[in-house]
Amino acid sequence: EDQGIDRDPGRRRLSSAPMGWARDELDAQIEEIKYGVDSVTAAQDDGAAAVATVKLLEGETLEMRLSPEGVQGGGMLVDSVHTLLLNKSPKFVAAFNKALAQELRRVAAEQGSEPVEDGD
Repeated sequence: EDQGIDRDPGRRRLSSAPMGWARDELDAQIEEIKYGVDSVTAAQDDGAAAVATVKLLEGETLEMRLSPEGVQGGGMLVDSVHTLLLNKSPKFVAAFNKALAQELRRVAAEQGSEPVEDGD
């Protein structure tokens, strides 16, 4: 007999999250990827989820939807906006690699290490 015990406490935690959590989370993830896209809209509530539209550097427009299941867009369901863009936009990958190399150079300079080349 089940006795009403919730065997999936993680699901309960997600479903009881305050309204607007998805919008806030999607906006936070959007802030982290702006360097590698042409433009992106602010997140809008969509029931228990949130949606935003990003224009990739390739010129393609991609609608993203964040829900408790993950980030959906372009026929994919992944864990984050960053992962979605790494899979959908070669120019985002290039921008990410360049930003990463710049940050590594900055850290190396602070520590007096050898410079890191970015492959350009």
